[in-house]
Amino acid sequence: MRTIPPRYRRTLAVLALTSAIPLASAQAGGLGGEASRFQIFSIGDLQVTNSSPNGAVATGGNLVASGCSIGSGLNPQRDSVIVAAGDVTLSNGSYQNGNIVVGGTPNIAPSAGLRNARVVQLQTSIDFVDAQDEYSRLSQRLAGFKATGETFVYPFRAIELRGLEDGLNVFNITELQYERSNGIVVPDFDPDVHTVVINVAGKNVRRGSNGSLFVGRLNSRITYQSLANRNDFSRHQRLLWNFHEASDLISNGSIHGAILAPRAHLTHQNGQLVGQVIAGEIDLRNAARIATTPFLGDLAPPPASEISFD
Repeated sequence: MRTIPPRYRRTLAVLALTSAIPLASAQAGGLGGEASRFQIFSIGDLQVTNSSPNGAVATGGNLVASGCSIGSGLNPQRDSVIVAAGDVTLSNGSYQNGNIVVGGTPNIAPSAGLRNARVVQLQTSIDFVDAQDEYSRLSQRLAGFKATGETFVYPFRAIELRGLEDGLNVFNITELQYERSNGIVVPDFDPDVHTVVINVAGKNVRRGSNGSLFVGRLNSRITYQSLANRNDFSRHQRLLWNFHEASDLISNGSIHGAILAPRAHLTHQNGQLVGQVIAGEIDLRNAARIATTPFLGDLAPPPASEISFD
């Protein structure tokens, strides 16, 4: 991942943004910290092409967006729809419902439709370098928890997560299992009492177009049904993919659930993202739907006897 230029590291609060939630609050619900206000949070550069994040986005580098609709799901009274420490280049799309905060140079093409939005050229108070360190610590802490349930891989490559208990449930899968999987099945997933964290090992993690990866319910030995098709995202808001080792993450297809990859360059294309995204750098291409579904899971640690010190 590229180093953030020093001029983007200034933390002088020129613009009064909504107060950030301390990262420690992630134990009580959600990921906490600076990213809690954003659907897409990129430590470095953010590129969005022919994609539709309907929540707010933030980047510690430059933003380049084309053919996009950003902010359509936000309340018009929100303070910021885009926050960038660097330059912002917008074209061919709709950018709406909040300030567009630019720390560098704004490049707004006539084809970029601004609706209930205005450009504010001011330096953000967000310290993206510090945020990366904090989310990296959170990622490593979650990876250190011992698995609480059983991971079963079907011959047709669906992965079933078994043995859910009230509170935080931790499952570990390998890079190869993730890359080959065409679905995640979580029987009896009750979002009122369960939070699921899936720790994915591997530095260079890639998924091809062999099927979407989502939370589902097994209908038979060869088919399963996506719970997202019902517009009920409550389970996805309590599912977290933790790529704790990744430096390069490439996905072709849908991912349902939040993504935590604070040291990775994430490239996602040709599918939905149903969940909050935190990554080192982000490149979104042809992501037809990026739903505003903040992570709300309870990440309070399991009892000390369940923590792995390996």
